[in-house]
Amino acid sequence: ILNKVDNFKKLENCTVIDGSLQILLIDHGKAQDYDYLSFPNLVEITDYLLVYRAFGLNSLGKLF
Repeated sequence: ILNKVDNFKKLENCTVIDGSLQILLIDHGKAQDYDYLSFPNLVEITDYLLVYRAFGLNSLGKLF
């Protein structure tokens, strides 16, 4: 997920990520931009999760 909060749409209906998930360089994100995002079906990332410079993202618990 790179540059825009809107790119999270790529995770819709995803249950397993075979590899890594990187959330980075979202410089213009605000907390309310993430309010509508939720991916309860995503239960496994087989490699790693990297979060770097994702402004406005205050909690991963609300996403997953």
